[in-house]
This record gives sequence, C-alpha cells and structure tokens, in this order.
Amino acid sequence: MEKAPEPGQLRGGAHTDFGSLTILYGYPSVQGLQVWNDEEWEDVPLVPDSFVINIGDLMQRWTNDVWSSTRHRVVNPSDGQWDQARFSMAFFHQPNYDALIESLDDTEPAKGPSPRSVDTGFVVRRPA
Repeated sequence: MEKAPEPGQLRGGAHTDFGSLTILYGYPSVQGLQVWNDEEWEDVPLVPDSFVINIGDLMQRWTNDVWSSTRHRVVNPSDGQWDQARFSMAFFHQPNYDALIESLDDTEPAKGPSPRSVDTGFVVRRPA
C-alpha cells in the first residue's frame, strides 16, 4: 500500500468459509485476523508454530449447528504497520463435489436451511 488506509477500511470483509475446515498458518506476520464472538470482533493472536482452525458452513451442517461456522475478517494492522504485508498460508478442506452433506445428528431434526440434505456442489452453487 502506498498510503494509510481509510478509517474502517478492511483488508478482507466479514465472511464464513463454505467448506468443512480452513487451516491457517500466519506466523510471522502482522496482526489483522479477527473472529466474531456473537457480540464483537476479537483479534486472533499470532502464536509461533501454531495453526488457526476455522469451522466452515458444511461442518456446521454436519454437526447440526453444534459447531458454528467461523465468521471472520481481516483488518488493517494498527500501530503504523499498515504498509507491512500480511502473510498467511491457508488450506481449505472441501468434501468431494458430490458428497452428501446432512446432519449427522439423528436424535433431532436438522436445524440447517432446506433442503435437509445437499451435495457439496449445491453449497458451491448457492446464490449470493
């Protein structure tokens, strides 16, 4: 970046990942990743030799909403580090395109949206 970001400007807007798991390795780098804790945005600390695991939309459906998809975003770093790059390696685990995704909990009705069962391709093709 050639100039400081505008107030409130994000590096990556708030979203969830549609797959089952996202594994992130982001050390060394600058702060910026935040997760929504249902009340406010919380900074994800940079911990040497560790990974961040985000639950995706498909895993939420598989667990019948016991595990929630991780809403996250990337903000610009504070303390004058706005001109430093943020580096992270991501691995996105996706089931096969035709894998059936349905609640694994057979003790109560599925809490997810209709249809009750979908293939991974349905989620990929979902309207924006």
